[in-house]
Amino acid sequence: MAYIPKDSLTAGTVQKYKFFVENNGGIDWEGSVNPNDPDGNRTFVYSENLVMTAGDTTLKWVYFNNQVPTGKTLVNADVTFRVSTEALEALGLFDRGVGDEIKVIGAKGWDRPNDFIDMNFNPILQEWTAVEPFTNIPGTNIPYKYFVVWDSSRVDPNSPNFIPMLNLDNGWEEPSVEGGGNRIFTYGDQAQQSPPGDFGFERQFFNSVPANGWFANDIAVTFNIDMAPAMDPATNPETLFNPATDSVFVQMDNSLLAVAQGFEAAGEGARVVKLTDPDGDMVYSGTWNITGPGWYQLGYIIAYGNTNTGFITNGGGFDRGRRYYQFIHPTNVADDGSTTWPSEFNLPMLTWKRNNLDVEQPPDLTKPTSVTNNGGDVPVTFALAQNYPNPFNPETTIQYKVAQTAKVQIKVYNLAGQLVKTLVDKKQSAGTYTVKWNGDNNNGRLVSTGIYFLKMKAGDFRQVRKMALVR
Repeated sequence: MAYIPKDSLTAGTVQKYKFFVENNGGIDWEGSVNPNDPDGNRTFVYSENLVMTAGDTTLKWVYFNNQVPTGKTLVNADVTFRVSTEALEALGLFDRGVGDEIKVIGAKGWDRPNDFIDMNFNPILQEWTAVEPFTNIPGTNIPYKYFVVWDSSRVDPNSPNFIPMLNLDNGWEEPSVEGGGNRIFTYGDQAQQSPPGDFGFERQFFNSVPANGWFANDIAVTFNIDMAPAMDPATNPETLFNPATDSVFVQMDNSLLAVAQGFEAAGEGARVVKLTDPDGDMVYSGTWNITGPGWYQLGYIIAYGNTNTGFITNGGGFDRGRRYYQFIHPTNVADDGSTTWPSEFNLPMLTWKRNNLDVEQPPDLTKPTSVTNNGGDVPVTFALAQNYPNPFNPETTIQYKVAQTAKVQIKVYNLAGQLVKTLVDKKQSAGTYTVKWNGDNNNGRLVSTGIYFLKMKAGDFRQVRKMALVR
């Protein structure tokens, strides 16, 4: 790996290069590796886009001398990427109606926009998808992320689509399942492949925030950090923490959260909470009032220091452990998938580390149940809720309300109007119920991918919902 400072090049420059291997003082250069260059050198054009791109730019990896390792077989495959943006939309940070788009970046290189993989919105599945051809060796780990490409009107103060503090270059996701680091897809030997979904779903979620992982209300979140290891040279070989002179802050280095909450995306402006230790036990605590809407994941680092000596931050890099990740837990997850959130939440205590920061296991926002009467207040009307999740695989949960004792029928039909499955067909008293469908028919056989209709009948009440099954 080598680095070329950007300020040493100008737009339009054709940069030539090769790799070499140094063995016992000798140097073995690559041979002619590029038929389009008279000298066989590798080349890339330092484009205007690279000049304007903030941060580093990584070229696509290559084999030394263009030689595939012996004993390895290249496999051609179509790789399908699938991601939902529902939580991003809930925070007002994405709207395909004004021209916002989602791309895959990293799987074929990190040069934007040249290495973007275009995605298309699937209105039936309500997700963004891309099918991209790859040629690679099975077992290769492919890093990637999803990236928001906002419409230019988003940074126009005179446009109704304007989002304050938005930077078009900061569309990176910070997937909590990877601790904010790159997603990793292990390339297989099948002709059709897809990265695994988040939380057991078939698809992934932007930032790893599922559709019910956001809240509309305000929440006061308390952070708790044991700073004792920052005073120990064995665990902190650099600038030691001094409780007598240093202040401690939670620094929310997350650009999308910064835009949603209205603070700077990095540095001093991202230090949203000052932590204190009034009893001297080295556990520093502080509360941040998050204004709804917000989402349940909190990715942050710790900054300590003072204005005279400067501030030290932990974490960093591009992999899991670059930030702490903790989660606000809902007070309730209903059978239809809807979530209820607290007004206050106290995060478990974490310990200061220099790097490889702790990533918590996110709460389970699904609640599988069988047919049950959920109790509570008697519903005033009959109702059939939308199934959750939707799209689904392998099963989905349906909640319905019965206002008074009646014979209730809930059945599944295909697009041709044919009966597929009877879920409920009995007399039930007033109450709220749930039932699951695992995608089978009345003969117990699994049905194929497609659109199905869920119909509830109770007395004079009728209601129909559309469901999408994805195998």
